Amino acid sequence: MADGAKQRLEEALKKHLVHRDNLGITPANTQPSIATPPQMYAYIRSIGPEKDRIALVVRQGLENAQKLTSLQKVQLLLPDEGLVAVCSVVHSLNSRHELIISYPQDFLTLERRKKNRVYNPNLLVSFHGKMELCKQCYDFGMGGFAVLFNKRERIPCELEGKVGVEFFMREQFFLYIEAVLVHVASIARHESSNYPYGGQRASFKWNAVSEQQRKVLKEMMKVLRAEESSSEENEESDPPKSLALVK
Repeated sequence: MADGAKQRLEEALKKHLVHRDNLGITPANTQPSIATPPQMYAYIRSIGPEKDRIALVVRQGLENAQKLTSLQKVQLLLPDEGLVAVCSVVHSLNSRHELIISYPQDFLTLERRKKNRVYNPNLLVSFHGKMELCKQCYDFGMGGFAVLFNKRERIPCELEGKVGVEFFMREQFFLYIEAVLVHVASIARHESSNYPYGGQRASFKWNAVSEQQRKVLKEMMKVLRAEESSSEENEESDPPKSLALVK
């Protein structure tokens, strides 16, 4: 694997490890396609210290994880990067019922599609309700957004709870919209230099989006994607934006 390709794959895996994304997992003989949803999903729990093993948590449960151990190789879909990692299966589950696969031996490149999220956007969100605070977005998309909280900060609502939020993008856009908290993931100690003592990542989805709000969301995504592409082209020596956890 060429050095540039290897670095691209490593950055993608690190990002998904931090973000705990649901990644499609398929047999290695399956024609990879981002357009066709896979039947099984998993997220990366850990990557071995010597980069020789990856532990996956299969979303569909232990029975499906056991079925995957009968395969020699699987493909791990990394949709935001347009990559499919090819990995060997270690024919055993560990004590936590995680599927253990080898670090990718190769990868396939798919035709890139528009990203459904922009990571580390230049975008502030203000929460309203019992607890009012303003935070930088961790990611933002047509389906919702996410924010990182340190261990001393409280998330402004409970799971499945609704909260009003305002977004500010310089003087170009202002949006008030309601969101629902759908998931909270832990950030491990030392996983990020910005969060050395750990924290939480809170994911929200939009609630009851009006046609006008959807129009504004689309315009915001258009601007954020253009800024992200420009930054990636002009700042190649900087850390990848998808890994830059913000305060």
